[in-house]
Amino acid sequence: MRHIHAEIIKAWADGSEVQLKNRYHNWRDTKNPTWHETYEYRIKPTSTSDYVQYICFDLDNGATVYRSILFDDANLKLIFDGETKELKSAEVIK
Repeated sequence: MRHIHAEIIKAWADGSEVQLKNRYHNWRDTKNPTWHETYEYRIKPTSTSDYVQYICFDLDNGATVYRSILFDDANLKLIFDGETKELKSAEVIK
């Protein structure tokens, strides 16, 4: 039976960089992939795309700022340029 990540495993073995989608739904570089069948992997894109970060800013809890694990509790959406890492836009979503 063919492994679900067979094509990506072959590309990684040939020297391609691999990324893993984390629990925040962001792609992160991984040097030693575990190739777990329920994880999402991809070949690292050659062009750098913008990075989106969802944040919850909560004044009721002492101005707590944290990365939102669940998108439905986020109230800010920040977009950063993939190459320069500069903030491109900020949007209030609640």
